[in-house]
Amino acid sequence: MQKIPEESVEKVGVGQTKICTFEQKKYLTTSRLVSCYGIIVIAMKKNGEKAIGLSHWIGSEDNAEYTIQNMKCKLAKQLGTEEISFNSIAIGGGGKSYTAPCLTQEIKTLKDKGLINVALCDLNTPSQKTIIYQETTIYIIIKDDNQILIQYYIPPDSQVLKKVQTDEKNTPFPTPMQSST
Repeated sequence: MQKIPEESVEKVGVGQTKICTFEQKKYLTTSRLVSCYGIIVIAMKKNGEKAIGLSHWIGSEDNAEYTIQNMKCKLAKQLGTEEISFNSIAIGGGGKSYTAPCLTQEIKTLKDKGLINVALCDLNTPSQKTIIYQETTIYIIIKDDNQILIQYYIPPDSQVLKKVQTDEKNTPFPTPMQSST
């Protein structure tokens, strides 16, 4: 992956949620997802500009449904996105934690209800060489052509980025595509 200018990156810490447009930042990122999830909401403004929200959801206070609704509300009120343009994605989970099965089940339930379009669950499993759990890192990029690119990687295979593709209406494809960069 190419080097990203630090001033273009908005880091989302554990338990945090952030939103942005291309004009504000080009990249949102969160890392150290073990048993928790990165929840992403993609939306569109009336002028066609994309806006994104990213939450490093740990499940300790707010449930995932509230987290998604809160991001949608912020995107609409603060950035003027349209209600009909929202799509949601969840990536992560599976690490050893007393809450991990509950978090994954909550994500799967929201997927079944249609509140999450794509759920990539239980990604973080023990390495075959050690009992240390892997940590997912997510990068969300708003490209110059107003397309959203979601990339994630799980060490030790950090050379292999996995991508979630979206179409022109922000609808995520149901399965990630792999590519090496």
